[in-house]
Amino acid sequence: MYKKLVAYRLELDQIDKEIISLLSERKNISLKIGVFKKQMGISVLNKSENNRRKKMFSQIKDGEKIYKLIHKASIDAQS
Repeated sequence: MYKKLVAYRLELDQIDKEIISLLSERKNISLKIGVFKKQMGISVLNKSENNRRKKMFSQIKDGEKIYKLIHKASIDAQS
């Protein structure tokens, strides 16, 4: 009985490691975007960014709150 619980938790631990790795990779790309935008004189958030953001959020029904936090962290990294 407990072996199953331990196995589930190990699966979650592996997923968490993958999420953290992907979020780190995402942040690094956001930093590159921020540098590019500064070089080009583009604001962090503009009309096309808002459209992109709305499209992303409309595609993501589950986990919308989490994804909004992830997106905010990306914006913060660009600033």
